Amino acid sequence: MARMYFAARERFRPGAASRIQVLDSTSKTTRGPELARLMHLSWQREQPRDTMNHKARILIVDDEEVVRHSFSRALATTDCQVKAVSSWTQVAETLGAEPYDVVLLDLRMPDLDGITVLRAVKQRWPTSEVIIITGYPTLETAKEAVALGAYDYLAKPVDPEQVIEASNAAMQHKRWALHEAGGEHDDSEGAAAAASSSQPVSFSRRAS
Repeated sequence: MARMYFAARERFRPGAASRIQVLDSTSKTTRGPELARLMHLSWQREQPRDTMNHKARILIVDDEEVVRHSFSRALATTDCQVKAVSSWTQVAETLGAEPYDVVLLDLRMPDLDGITVLRAVKQRWPTSEVIIITGYPTLETAKEAVALGAYDYLAKPVDPEQVIEASNAAMQHKRWALHEAGGEHDDSEGAAAAASSSQPVSFSRRAS
């Protein structure tokens, strides 16, 4: 199943390649907030619009409580199911207990570096789409992350709308990959609904 899924997903690669180009062209002269701003502008030009709602499972992985809280609050405005953890041990326990559609992953972890976590997640839970969100973007880690199967690579700081739309885009990507793989079985509620739908997956805002 994993082989068919990966073959299908490669036909719908995200805009991470353009962000790698941004890193490549600016990394020698640009640092910090300015580099993050350039990557964010690149990201904004690529986002699909919402067309349909299916509940998705999203796992936030970051060792900083303020980041976990910020991402959780942003995604709480949608109809997705969200859980936040801070270590690889918790990631393994969480994904082992139930599948998640999207993983928002920090690169700097207390017990294991994010690239190693990414590799493990894609090996053990291949249909979970992983979005790297890091405060230390580099060309080397961007290339390595994409090569290992990360859906996207974003530089902090990220605003709430960016978190929502990046997660939405990853769910749409997963839906198309599952569809192209022939509707292969996946246990996640969001992916199962997506695979049976003729529309891309997206989130909807909850009524306030």
